[in-house]
Amino acid sequence: MCITEFNEKSFVEGIKEEGREEGRAEGRAEGLAEGEDRVMKLLEYLLDNGLLEDLKRVREDSAYKEELFKKLGL
Repeated sequence: MCITEFNEKSFVEGIKEEGREEGRAEGRAEGLAEGEDRVMKLLEYLLDNGLLEDLKRVREDSAYKEELFKKLGL
């Protein structure tokens, strides 16, 4: 085997792994953006409707936050 030869299988697997890593990074970024948008819409709703006690509760009670997400279709 000469120096210029390479393992095609190893090369292809490396390329595939790079693609998977890029896909995971893009998916995480998308998920974070969607989650942030969802939270901002909830905060906007609570503030616009003067629901400050609910806002405080959302900060401390994730089950209540999820309940509001469902109720508001977020």
